[in-house]
Amino acid sequence: MTKQLRKVAEFVDCQPLKEREVRSFVSSVLQKKGYQLNSDALDLLLERTGAELTSIMNELPKLLLAAQESKIISWSDVDGLVARSFEQNVFDLVDLVLKRNVKDALSMYRDLLLQKEEPLKINAILEGQFRLMLQAMILREHGYDQGSVAKELKAHPYRVKLALRKNRQFKRKDLQDAYIGLVHVEEKMKSSSIDPELLFQLFLLNFSQHRSVA
Repeated sequence: MTKQLRKVAEFVDCQPLKEREVRSFVSSVLQKKGYQLNSDALDLLLERTGAELTSIMNELPKLLLAAQESKIISWSDVDGLVARSFEQNVFDLVDLVLKRNVKDALSMYRDLLLQKEEPLKINAILEGQFRLMLQAMILREHGYDQGSVAKELKAHPYRVKLALRKNRQFKRKDLQDAYIGLVHVEEKMKSSSIDPELLFQLFLLNFSQHRSVA
């Protein structure tokens, strides 16, 4: 059946668009509608949506409505109308962890819990982000460019771009320690009745007390 299907089917490339392709497509769509999108507003829109074209197209109608008089979509329009995604909040939490900002990291973690996000889900996304950053750093050290890293890891190019950008600020040992610490948190969440918030707090305190010197 598969062989017969291959003979008659049309194959469509479903690889995610590169960031420049997304930028070009969105600008083209808006231009045809008679609108402009400031460059800083486009940057924020990509950040809030993870450069996912489907998400961007879902956000455009309300942005067009807000700018129907001026025909210019501003940074403040995007900031006020496009909500921060769960993944973006977690990405910011990664930054707070690596900067060892225990107070703000714990506060953001509590905010996510108040938004009814599951502790295991939060931990899994954190683990995944640290794993991506670590893998991207290692591949870059072996000579891979941004596009090759995304292809090798089968990750969205924009996520890889952000990971590589953040990697310039931190050491590999820090990424490794944070990742391993979160793996241990996950194990304890699944095997014990200890409060997840307490586990995360203990992880933060332990990580913040051990600084990489190389």
